[in-house]
Order: sequence, then structure tokens, then C-alpha cells
Amino acid sequence: MNISLFWSSNLRKDSETFNHWRHRRISLSTFHEATLLSHVKAGNTVRLYTYQNFDESVPIPPEITVEDGHQYYPAEDAFSALKRGHSIAHISDVVRLRSAVEHEAVVMDIDNIILRPFPEIDTFTSTMAAKTTGAMAIQFKDNHPPFRIKDGSWDGKALSVFPMKVHNSITEGTYLILARVGTIYYFLHFIVVLPVVGLLEKTDPVPTSISEPVLSSGSAPSLAKKDNEKI
Repeated sequence: MNISLFWSSNLRKDSETFNHWRHRRISLSTFHEATLLSHVKAGNTVRLYTYQNFDESVPIPPEITVEDGHQYYPAEDAFSALKRGHSIAHISDVVRLRSAVEHEAVVMDIDNIILRPFPEIDTFTSTMAAKTTGAMAIQFKDNHPPFRIKDGSWDGKALSVFPMKVHNSITEGTYLILARVGTIYYFLHFIVVLPVVGLLEKTDPVPTSISEPVLSSGSAPSLAKKDNEKI
């Protein structure tokens, strides 16, 4: 199974230059080494993308292919996006998804350990809430209030759609046409359809009191008015 992974460094400070960021040496953790070895044991073909160079503090298994993310998203554009405050996680998604389309690969986070083989199907996606014992995706910031569920097993701060298997058929034929039509309709629905419906459909006038339409149907108007005055 082809696997697309990504690991790169964010900006350390706003004044950091492109050359310093691009040529910085970064390292993996011992946990990352364990995740990569789990891929090797499973027989997966792993491509690990980065914009920097890995040091030798944690060895990368020789079966893992390290490639430059520049081939799927220019390093200059990635650096510019980071300078404007975008997350490295978003750049990671672009690189991994473009690679996955080319190689029909599974997009995964580098800190996921493989316990059993993936299903042999063309495409699939996963959605799961991150448990409080371990996140599966980056957490929302303070200005994004989290959702919560009743049993408290998810704090609403993390959500994962990975692992996700991508098939290159989505870039051509029926899939591509449907995706484009769906995208066009999505925007037309809010820009055109809803305003037109608002012009064509008028709501009924709001009654002066909820007791008026209810009591006036079975009682004298004077009674309805009298009861309304008591309320």
C-alpha cells in the first residue's frame, strides 16, 4: 500500500528568512521512528515529504523514501503562507493529497502506528473524534469554541479525516464533472437560490398575540381580548 506522510517545521519567529527556514535541519522523535517501522513491518511503500533536511538524531528506516514537498507545493508559496499566519498542517494536506492522487496512496499523519493492513479498495475516508487521551489532529485555537458531546468522550477540539485513500480517477471523468457541478451549485445556492426564494416566498404577518388566533376561533372576540389583557 502506498502511503503519503509529511513532516516539516513551522516558522520559529516572524523575522525568519526563507533560506534559513528552507535549510534548517529538523529531527523526528523516537515515537515517529516507531510509526515508520510499523509501516515497514506492514510492507507499505512510504513517501515522507518535507521542506527541510532531517538530522541523524533519530534514524529513518532505509525503506522509507524521503522526498521534497516542493514538487507538489512550491517551497516559496509554503513559506509565504506561513508568513501570513497559515498553519503548516494545511500545507501538509496540500502536499499529501497531491501526492496521493499521483500514487493512489493513503494520506496519513506521521504519528499513526499501523496495527493491521488497510482494506484493498480504491478509495475510502475516515472520520473520528479525537479522544481526550490522544489527539488525532491539531486542536482549534481559543477563538474557535469547541463542540461537546454528552458523554464527555470528545472535547470538540480535534477531528480527523485520515487515514484517507485517494484514487486518481477523481481527477478525470465522471468524478471530476460531479465535483465541479457540486461546487458550482454549492455557491449558487447561497448567492442566487436563497435570495430568489426570499423574494418569492413571503411569511405570514406575525399575530399581536399567540392567544388571538387560538381563542378567537372558538370564542367571542371580546373574550379573547379579555383573556389577552389578563395575560
